[in-house]
Amino acid sequence: MKNVISKLSFRSKILSSLLVIALLLSSLSFIFVYSIDDLSVVSQKLKDEEIPELVWLSYWEEELHVKQYIVSNNLDRNDCCTSVVTEYKQYGNHAISRVENDQLAFPASLQQLKEQIQLLDFQINNNVAGLIAYEDQEAAATYLDEVYLPQLYKVQAEIQDQKKDVSNSLGQLSGDLPLIIRNTLIGLLISMVVIVFLSILISYRMSRMLTKPVESMTARVDRIADGEYGLRLEEEKQIEFLRLSKSINKMSQNLSESFHKITAEKTYREQILNSLPVGIITVDHYNNHLFLNAAVKKMLMISLSDVQHALHHEGNDNEAFWRILREKKVKKHQKVTYQLNQEERCLLVSQSQLVDDENNVVGRIFHFIDITDTEQLECRMHQSEKLAQVGELAAGAAHEIRNPLAVIHGFLSLMNHGLSVDERKSFQVELLLKELERINSIVEEMLMLAKPRAPVMKAKRIDYVLEEIISFITANNQAFTIQVEMEKAMVWIDDKQIKQVVHNLLRNSIEAMGGAGRMEITGMVKRNQYCIYLKDSGTGIPEEVQKSIFYPFTTSKENGTGLGLTIVKTILQNHGGDIELVETSEKGTTFMMTLPIN
Repeated sequence: MKNVISKLSFRSKILSSLLVIALLLSSLSFIFVYSIDDLSVVSQKLKDEEIPELVWLSYWEEELHVKQYIVSNNLDRNDCCTSVVTEYKQYGNHAISRVENDQLAFPASLQQLKEQIQLLDFQINNNVAGLIAYEDQEAAATYLDEVYLPQLYKVQAEIQDQKKDVSNSLGQLSGDLPLIIRNTLIGLLISMVVIVFLSILISYRMSRMLTKPVESMTARVDRIADGEYGLRLEEEKQIEFLRLSKSINKMSQNLSESFHKITAEKTYREQILNSLPVGIITVDHYNNHLFLNAAVKKMLMISLSDVQHALHHEGNDNEAFWRILREKKVKKHQKVTYQLNQEERCLLVSQSQLVDDENNVVGRIFHFIDITDTEQLECRMHQSEKLAQVGELAAGAAHEIRNPLAVIHGFLSLMNHGLSVDERKSFQVELLLKELERINSIVEEMLMLAKPRAPVMKAKRIDYVLEEIISFITANNQAFTIQVEMEKAMVWIDDKQIKQVVHNLLRNSIEAMGGAGRMEITGMVKRNQYCIYLKDSGTGIPEEVQKSIFYPFTTSKENGTGLGLTIVKTILQNHGGDIELVETSEKGTTFMMTLPIN
């Protein structure tokens, strides 16, 4: 039965419920009809029995009373009984006419009493009338007094008793009418309460059958609307809700597929944008929505809130960069410097309009690339070109200078040997020879820079190579101490060129420490390379020189040529290694050399 009801449509259930309520209401009519039947039975009994009996008894009571009066009146007169029969008959005819005029039915229950009254009439009309006809007045009076009147009194008593019984029965039946009406009203009231309760119960059940699935479906639809695409509704047994739940499940599945498709496309586009080595910022003109790709966050090390603040406020760091974004003007390939963590970067900035499918301007695209390395490469290329030109010039000049230098050096050497000590001091011959050696060293450096010699690579113990040059340096500089801690390893090097590298670095350190100080040299193998750390206790390298320290002609010393570290870097790079500045401060400077093991 439950399965049958669950398969009905909601309309059928409503119609069935209304039909049940209608049947229940119709049951009230049966109660009312039953009550009317009871009333009809009581009314019919009153009409057919009790009231006719009471009327007949009243007639008979009056009739007998009159007849008693007629008989008694005649007995009191002297001419006793002469007119009693006549008066009796006259009244009897009058009473019969009254009954006939009332057309009242005669109740069968009074038949015996009727016969007794008729017997009384018979006694008057026959017995008394016969005695009067024989003129036996005395016998007639005696008969009336001794026979008729006692029987009349007896019938009157019976009529009184019968009348009392009828009155009691009539009162009982009259009392039954309000009881029947009251019981009928109570029955109707109880039936109405039951019907109203059942109607409320059916209405509640029907509304519950409607609202509970609707509430459940509404809650799940709200969750789908909040983003839980693909969420399925439980299929209801109700036919209408079953169809609706299937439609919503299909809609949720389609939304889930569409959402995943859109999300995948969005993710793919974001991956494309985030994979580009270009910083991209998009601004929506209608809601000021910002989008930053990963390159912006990586290159500028900022967040979305930082960009929003810079977009709406002036006076920020790197104001020239942010001003372009705020101005909303189209820009193409404008170079802007950007200071980041005390490092100056060079950015190539452009800004273009963002248009929709109908070519309406809806925002702008701000994009930039970091061309710092490119700028540095260009500078190096220019420097290399400059160096090549200087090298060619230096090579030509060096050859031209070396010949007169050799002649001057020869004559000064002869003078140094031919003159006395006082004369050598007077003419500063030793100073001239020293400065001549310095000029010759500069010429050698210029020739090496212009035409560096290819290294002749051999497997050497690097610690042995460094010991030779360190011993030579410390022998000539007693106030300069070097602590060496080298891991033993074989490296492929040109030992002469590596000695020149170490000599240049040690010479720079000695000059930085003023000829006296302490230096630490540490060597170890790291990732198939041999790393050598050279740390001195000098005053450090000025910050403005640190970035270009390995460029030619860059120096912080008054008498420096700026070629020492350039030659060092060139030699190490020719070996497949390199050199870099690790740290520098007022407490000293540390360089790291790398050489390939294989």
